[in-house]
Amino acid sequence: MIDVKGLRTRKGSDDWLELAINSNKDTVDQLKELKPIIKFFYNKYERLLRNQVSEPQTSAVLAHSAMLKSYYTSPPKDLGIQIKARRENDELSQCPFCGRPGYPRILDHFLPKNRWPEYSLLKNNLVNQCSACSSKKGESYFCIKNSSPKFIHPIYSSVLSKLELEFSINIPNPLDIKQFEISLEIKIPPHYSVKTQKRVKLHIQSLEIRKYAIEHAERTYLEWIKKSLLRRVDILDMLKNNIILNDKLHNNDWTICLQKAMSQHPILIRHFKEHLP
Repeated sequence: MIDVKGLRTRKGSDDWLELAINSNKDTVDQLKELKPIIKFFYNKYERLLRNQVSEPQTSAVLAHSAMLKSYYTSPPKDLGIQIKARRENDELSQCPFCGRPGYPRILDHFLPKNRWPEYSLLKNNLVNQCSACSSKKGESYFCIKNSSPKFIHPIYSSVLSKLELEFSINIPNPLDIKQFEISLEIKIPPHYSVKTQKRVKLHIQSLEIRKYAIEHAERTYLEWIKKSLLRRVDILDMLKNNIILNDKLHNNDWTICLQKAMSQHPILIRHFKEHLP
């Protein structure tokens, strides 16, 4: 997971709200009337995130839900350009929620807009996310059983970026490297408080990060084995160079962490050396 705290705008930022109010949509007058209330909730947003023991109260503007959400789902032109730019942020090379490699093109409302429509246009409530995390997170937010939010907000906390991933590869038969098992240990920094560690574990569990990371690792592993059998390049050298080139991603990038495990595995090292060009 990468640190995306740099995406956070100043507290109470309402430039998207202003774009909506200055548009020519036929519900602008209603939105103008609600502006003071929405601004009030914008200023409470960070306090809501800090409240980790109870679910936020039911929205006070649910009666206006359809109208408020329409400015996000069917935005006026200028606002639509801003939303699209945030969604298609090419600086993000992995999902901020789980670390899945690739460009996360789904904008998630951290506080779901169907339940808290007042935050439909709050920039800091919109976080890029991969499709797997989107399907898992959905409209959920709070876990009553654990008395805690299920997810960590990547824009407000960098704790996810400090996690370390360590893949282990088990190859029972050295003569058949296509038969293998991959396991994953997600290491949480020991200096984190007990409360923070519990929240991180709930986040990992709720999004099934371990499951998806292992599935990705299994596919990637087989891709590298297939390349090695073609004898066109020095795979071991490629793995090591990729690790060096992406040195800042060593700790928790799914692909790099797997490549590190492969480049250090004695059975795979021997295989790659036996299948040089």
